[in-house]
Amino acid sequence: MATPYLPTIRPLTAVYRSHGDYEDLLEWGSFRYHSLLQFNKANPQAEESIALTNLWAAIATDDENAIEDAAQRCFDIMFPFIQADYAWRSQSSNEVNLNEPIKLQVITRNGILEAVQHNRHIKYPINDPIDNVFPDLPIFTASEIEIVEEIVWNVSKIKLENSIYCLKSVHRGGGELALKRELSILPHCCHPNIIRFVGLIEPVDRNDKIEGMIIEYIPNAKSFQDLEVITPIECKRWTTQIQDAIEYLHKEGLVWGDAKAGNVLLREDSNVVLIDFGGGFTPGWVEQANSNTTQGDWQGFERIVEFMKTKAVL
Repeated sequence: MATPYLPTIRPLTAVYRSHGDYEDLLEWGSFRYHSLLQFNKANPQAEESIALTNLWAAIATDDENAIEDAAQRCFDIMFPFIQADYAWRSQSSNEVNLNEPIKLQVITRNGILEAVQHNRHIKYPINDPIDNVFPDLPIFTASEIEIVEEIVWNVSKIKLENSIYCLKSVHRGGGELALKRELSILPHCCHPNIIRFVGLIEPVDRNDKIEGMIIEYIPNAKSFQDLEVITPIECKRWTTQIQDAIEYLHKEGLVWGDAKAGNVLLREDSNVVLIDFGGGFTPGWVEQANSNTTQGDWQGFERIVEFMKTKAVL
């Protein structure tokens, strides 16, 4: 028997904070789901309570990997109920208002997890377009681009004037501050190992606003974080390239920011490129006290080199 076709599940946004709830918004086919997880005051040992407690603990330590794992656990608790609802609605003849999300809260009652309806509202997109305070930068309208595919949440492969680029939207988690920081750095960079800026993108109906920025697209890019084996020759060459890029930035009075292996990509020609200039820090790579400083860049660099050495083989 052939496997029935299932539309792609498209994550839209997730919202969580220390000692707060976990909310998730996704599209599945023609349905949009807004799921909610709250601490169960009547049962602190309930599955949802434990998952949220672990998420809060991860947030308190600023451990990005632990936060990601804990948030994934929260989503995993809710997803079977989303899956069941989707299966029911796909076969139901009842009409659904596709402009309104389906609101599901998962809660433990009498020792059993179940889904109920909630009345929360979640803003989407999570961030508004920002004011265009960059009059000297090239700008394109949304009508000029064609979205080819979404690479990760709110980062898309696009086609513009018969060329392929990457669109990084303001609707990503970092929002206005992160985008403005990148726009204060990337347009001023010209280095083979730093991602190349192309232009700004504005909404169709608002020429005084910015939806995001267009940067070069790197075909078949690999993240350093995902490399399993690195030869000593590669380690030496990539160390030199990353060091040269950081020295270039600092000479220009600029700072990379969130220096870590996950923000270094490998091109098809086996040369590296630094990405993500939105600022910040990641525990284990850059300490909070060194956030957005030249010291932080060098601290991250040293740990990237250490990371490469752990992957190096003779």
